[in-house]
This record gives sequence, structure tokens and C-alpha cells, in this order.
Amino acid sequence: MNDPGKKNVMFPLNSTTDPLVVKRNMVSGDAETYLGSLIVSGGYAGCAVKTVKDPDKYETETCNQYLTAGEEQCEEVLSVIVTTKFCTPGEILFAYSTYKGDTIRLICDPDPSKIRVTGNFNGWCYWDYSAYQHLAFVSVEPTPTVLQKGIVAYYKTGKGGTGPIKGPIATMHPDVTPNNVLFGSYYRRGCMLELKPSTCDLSNETCTFNLRFINQYNWDDSYYPDIDVAVTTPPMNTPQHHAEEDVWDNQCTALEARLP
Repeated sequence: MNDPGKKNVMFPLNSTTDPLVVKRNMVSGDAETYLGSLIVSGGYAGCAVKTVKDPDKYETETCNQYLTAGEEQCEEVLSVIVTTKFCTPGEILFAYSTYKGDTIRLICDPDPSKIRVTGNFNGWCYWDYSAYQHLAFVSVEPTPTVLQKGIVAYYKTGKGGTGPIKGPIATMHPDVTPNNVLFGSYYRRGCMLELKPSTCDLSNETCTFNLRFINQYNWDDSYYPDIDVAVTTPPMNTPQHHAEEDVWDNQCTALEARLP
């Protein structure tokens, strides 16, 4: 404000009447009255600390979470395990029986190229009425054949007779192929098991056997009628066959767990 020439003051102050100038002159003339101990001790007692508490302010902030779409690939891998299996020697693959107690069975042989056939006849098939156990072997090939016959017993015309019967079983049953009789016996009439034309589908490793089972139990006895029946087995696995097992390796488990 010290500008004697008043060149730089647009509104010059009146040094006598202007309130600012008057107050300045009063302070400068009696500084102790206005500034107190500030002059003596260097501290001004008129100042005090005042705490002002502003009210709490609350603000709402928002954010967004997004699941972005992307493309990822995974695989489910199928492995096919092929194993070679064998039937268990002695395992019954097929069984058939009659009300008379006659039985026939197809049984697993240790040699996978053949199957055992056993049979048991009762009644008049035997001169002493006992049941005999018969055993034969059939081949496992596209057209199965009789590899080995069981017993084909020809008894005499009577218990005390001296001569054999006049002909083989095939003669008593003209429609039976002699070479295909697996086993049989004769006392008063005839009992036998015949292998009829059968097939093995080696590509699918299955066999189906056709058999003819005859038990002429008595002489035209209506109480014990004759049995003459065609027996066909269901398709059976060949003694040696292959089994397939599917094993899946799911490599997508981690990605599937991330799906919402």
C-alpha cells in the first residue's frame, strides 16, 4: 500500500478515515493491548484448539462381475480293452433233463477245440435198470462233428440170452445217422443221443448244437410214454472267446466343474 505516487492504486485509501488504516494505526500504537503475551513470551494466549465433528457420510458403490464367454476344448477318450477268455473246465454250458430223470449236459473241456457231452439214461435202456454215465466229445468248428463216441451198448435179446440183438441202434431208428450217435444203449427198445447238423459262428465266437434225445422207455407203455425230442441249445460262447471292455477317460471334468 506504500505507493506515494499513487500510480498503482486504482482505489487509493484515505490515510486518515479509512477503517483499515485507522485499525492499523491503533494496533501499531498499542500492540501489547491487542497482542498480549505474544509480545512478552512469544505465545499468544488468545488461540485455542477446537474440535469440530462432522456427521458420518455414507456412499454407495457398485461393481459388476461378468462371466465372459470363451471357447475351450476337451476330449472324452474311449479305450476298448480286448481280453481272451476261456470257459472253466468242468463248467456246465448247457443241461437238459426229462421227467424220467434222463439228463444230458454239454461241459467245458480243458481243450478249447472240443466240448464234452455227457448223458444218463434210466429205465428199460439197461438190462439191469441202472443208470449209466456216458461221455462223448464234439468238435468246435464251423460244422461240429463227433470227435469221440461214448458207449453204444448192445445187450442180448433177454437176460439169459446168448446172442446179441440183431442190429445196431441205427437199425432200430432208421432215420438216425449211425456216425452221429454220441452214445446209446439198448435192452428192450432203444435210448440214444444223436448230434444233428449244428453250427459254430467262429466270427462271433458262438456255437448252437442240435441234438436228438430218445428214450423208448417201455413197450408201448402209455404210463411211461416214449421220449423222442429235438433239443437245441441257445447260442453259446465258444470255449475260447474274446471279451471287450469300454474304458472312458473323461478329460472334461475340470471344465464341467466351471459351468454355472
